[in-house]
Amino acid sequence: LYIDGRLVGNTPYTSDMASGDYNLKLIKNKYHTFEKRVHLDVSMPKQNITMSRQYQNMSYFYLQPTFQVGTCMAIGGGVGIYLKNINMEASFLTGLNHCENIYWNYVESDTSMEPRMDNYKMQYYISGKVGYGIIFGTRLRLTPQLGIGVVNINGDEDTGNGYALTGSIGARLEYALSSVFGVYLAPEGTFALFQSKFFKQVADVSSKVKAWATGANCRMGFYIYF
Repeated sequence: LYIDGRLVGNTPYTSDMASGDYNLKLIKNKYHTFEKRVHLDVSMPKQNITMSRQYQNMSYFYLQPTFQVGTCMAIGGGVGIYLKNINMEASFLTGLNHCENIYWNYVESDTSMEPRMDNYKMQYYISGKVGYGIIFGTRLRLTPQLGIGVVNINGDEDTGNGYALTGSIGARLEYALSSVFGVYLAPEGTFALFQSKFFKQVADVSSKVKAWATGANCRMGFYIYF
């Protein structure tokens, strides 16, 4: 308990004080700091204060399964940490949707091969993000994030696979339901920083593959934090 900025001890606290106005401040681990100016006199000698549990803390570690919707449907999971509101997060996703059928003609490279059809799937998306969390009240936190990742696509053994290096701009909005469990929503926009030759060839003829590296998505799920 602080009275007028001076630490006086722990609650419950009793003292002989002159009538007047006082600034009270209460600090307790894992609770929202209480601050209020109160008036004390003989007609109101007591102050009963209720503190709110602070579910969002400046530092903790979290684990989260992830479902992603948007231009790239995917499922996976991630881990992250807050250190004095500085956020670092890593995730691994595997794609759920295939691109449209693509027909390849090999006449120029090998006249013995017939034209063929193939389609591709996002094999994985590995990403890392950094951000800074802003706590609102006791349960809500908003974290603007910047990220970088690698998208890998694969076909069959003949056509091989390709990758793209991506950047992302987004935000993580989380709500703590209890002291160890919460839900989150993380919209983001991604853009290609570099594409391998094969990824670019496929992206040039497939709008879906192009959108896996340059598009808008939203991740959602729950998280467990410690």
